[in-house]
Amino acid sequence: MELLQRRLIQFLTVVEQGNIHAAAKQLHLAQPALSRAMKTLEEELGLQLLVRHPRGVEPTAAGLILVEYANRAARVLQQGVFMARDSALRKSGKLLIGYGIFASMSCMPDLIVGFRKAYPDIEVHLRLLATNEQLDALDKGSINLGFAFSIACQQPLASWRISREKPVVLVRQGHPWFNRNKLTVEELVDEPMILGNIQRWGYYREIINAICLSAGFTPRVAAEADELPDMMAHLRMGEGIGIMGEGILGQLPSSLKAIPLSNHRLTFDLSMVWNPESPDDVSRLFIEYIKSQTPG
Repeated sequence: MELLQRRLIQFLTVVEQGNIHAAAKQLHLAQPALSRAMKTLEEELGLQLLVRHPRGVEPTAAGLILVEYANRAARVLQQGVFMARDSALRKSGKLLIGYGIFASMSCMPDLIVGFRKAYPDIEVHLRLLATNEQLDALDKGSINLGFAFSIACQQPLASWRISREKPVVLVRQGHPWFNRNKLTVEELVDEPMILGNIQRWGYYREIINAICLSAGFTPRVAAEADELPDMMAHLRMGEGIGIMGEGILGQLPSSLKAIPLSNHRLTFDLSMVWNPESPDDVSRLFIEYIKSQTPG
């Protein structure tokens, strides 16, 4: 059977090339050996498959029928090989992933959707956790990976940056700055600010403090929010300004505007983070997928 398959492949190549010499070159065979193989195939089948001319060959009526069915068989075989490889490579299992509010506004959702499409047999479960809660969950082994502020992802944890966002100032309609296209950090010095609370937004607050300290002041906190909707409510009521990453742009109501800061280099960096001592095969697969989709 294996020999017959080989001769059928050789026969298809001869018909495709229309010339035994050209077919032999493509198959890396000597021309006499390929000519003998075609003769042997015709003898075994009891059919004339090729009409030989001085400048080439062409299939007979019987040869054309064999070409059609041999091509069908080749396609079925190729599909079978693909399905076998797909089955061998297919992974199954479960992933528990932590993520923060900032990650949900970055490229993380698209990455999760892409991974689920690529590996539909893997269950991906998401848990909304602040960065410090993710680190604790990684330590306890209650999540496999997290998406957290990069400044928190220190050794012995491993991490991979997925996004970098410039800060923007959020102001309510009616604020004197609402029609501005940019602001400097120094202009924020006397403005009341609506910030996430230190308990759940600790690493965010470190970045805010660093931005303000770059201009020589500390933020004047008018109100603290536990969750993003709380912050948005305070901002809409005009109780102060906010500072977020530019990923918030697609989620702002029309009553709020995001204004870029023009004179600093600090950013909100987000990373995938995991314990390098405990990733299983499914976690490794996820890590490699994310690395293939993001610059790091």
